Amino acid sequence: MSSKAGYVFHVLLFLFILPLTITAQEYRGSILGHVTDPQGFNIPNASIHATSDQQNYTIQTDAHGNFVIPLVQPGTYTIAIQAPGFRREVYPSQILSISQKLNLSVALTPGGATDVVTVTTDQLQLATTDASGGTVMDPEKVQ
Repeated sequence: MSSKAGYVFHVLLFLFILPLTITAQEYRGSILGHVTDPQGFNIPNASIHATSDQQNYTIQTDAHGNFVIPLVQPGTYTIAIQAPGFRREVYPSQILSISQKLNLSVALTPGGATDVVTVTTDQLQLATTDASGGTVMDPEKVQ
C-alpha cells in the first residue's frame, strides 16, 4: 500500500470508528407507568404531575392508560395522578436515581375531585427493569 493510500485508509477508519467511541451515557432517568380503574380498565387522559424542588413535569396517559416522562433529572419527586371521576393519588418522596426507570402502576379509586389518596412506602427502591445504575463521584474521590 502506498503512503497516500495508507493515509486515506487510516483517516477513513478513524472517521468510521469515532462515532462508536463518543456515544455519551445518559444520566437522566424516566418516570413511566400504567393507570387503570379498580377493575383493570385503562384510564386514558389521566394527568400525571411530577414535581421536585427544582423541576416540574406534566403529562397525560395515552389511550391505553400508559405514560412516559422521559429525560427526568435525578432527585426526589412527588407524583400526583388524577382523572375525572376518580380520587387524586399522591406518591410523595419518590426517589429517581441516575439513569433509573421509575415504574408506577396505579389503580385509581372512584371518587370526587377533592378526595386525595396518599400512598407511602418504606420499601427499598430496587431497579429490577434493567441492569443500569450510577453514582456521582467527586473529583477528590477519583484521585
